[in-house]
Amino acid sequence: MRGGEYDIGYLSELDPMWMDDNLALFTNPEALLFGNSIAQLACAADAIASEARLPLDALFWCAS
Repeated sequence: MRGGEYDIGYLSELDPMWMDDNLALFTNPEALLFGNSIAQLACAADAIASEARLPLDALFWCAS
C-alpha cells in the first residue's frame, strides 16, 4: 500500500457503534466495569502508588 497524508485503515465515521453507546457495549462489555465512578476513584490509588514508583498492576485500566 502506498503511504500518504491520510490513514484510511479504519473510518470511524462509518462505524455504527461510533456514536451509539448501547451498540458499543456489545463489542466492549468491560466498559461497564471500568467506566463507573468507583473504578475511576480506584485510579487515584494507582496514581499515588505510581508516584512512589510502585504502580498497582491490578488496576491496569488506569493506564492512559
